[in-house]
Amino acid sequence: MIKPDLRDERELRYLAGELSFDERANYHADIDDLKPVLLEHYLRTVGSELYKSVFDRPLQDVASDMSLLGCQSECRKPLNAALLLFSDHPEEFFPYAQIEVVDKPDPTGIGMVEKIFRGPLDRQLVDALAFIRNYCLSEYVTKVPDSALAIRAFNFPYLAVKEALCNAVLHKSYRIHEPVTVTVTPQKMEILSIPGPDSSITDEALEKGRLVSGQQRNRMIGNFLRRLSLAEGRNTGVPRIIAAMKSNGSPPPSFETDGERSYFQTVLPVHPLFLQKRSV
Repeated sequence: MIKPDLRDERELRYLAGELSFDERANYHADIDDLKPVLLEHYLRTVGSELYKSVFDRPLQDVASDMSLLGCQSECRKPLNAALLLFSDHPEEFFPYAQIEVVDKPDPTGIGMVEKIFRGPLDRQLVDALAFIRNYCLSEYVTKVPDSALAIRAFNFPYLAVKEALCNAVLHKSYRIHEPVTVTVTPQKMEILSIPGPDSSITDEALEKGRLVSGQQRNRMIGNFLRRLSLAEGRNTGVPRIIAAMKSNGSPPPSFETDGERSYFQTVLPVHPLFLQKRSV
């Protein structure tokens, strides 16, 4: 008989539950913590006719139709996913459920800019991506000698950034009170979430960017984000990151964790043209 170590025991306990954490009812919250305006906005965005009646019906009925409630009918409670997506302040129930972006142009911290994005997960993603796109991404254009052609490249391709950040938000554990962090330096962008992938993904597969697992940490959140076109299904996120980096002419990304799988970090190296530009 092989005795499981602490990591294996933790995963066995997790797998033993029939529901993922985001599908479980939160007994510290009430239905009124869900905001009708957020429900209406989501339903309108995904093209559901239910949006027309959100403000004309009891909140409990709308939330029930959207499968956002758990427990018995006499004591309905919102699911964790519902609070993360449809409450104004998810951090009240899940401390540090936020995205932190740090633009660090110098190792000493001179000129460093830090932005924290809170609120519903989809709003966090949209706002954080907009900030990164507007303030952290740049394009470099250089003429090819004796030619009408020009070489165009981004320091970090937006599609790779979007996929990496969406993956981090989707796969982090909201039971662990740590944010998703994005750190941008002149050499690379690092996107960190906690914890890391399950042990069914081998170190060799991780090195090759083949992060395929039958386990989903936040199944319900994933379904909502996919309907909003903020996440991809079928384990396509990592291949899309690799393809976007290659298309931009960037070095390949790397995917890092430790032996305990306590974190997962996607590293996007800056395009070489931007290193050359700094050295001139």
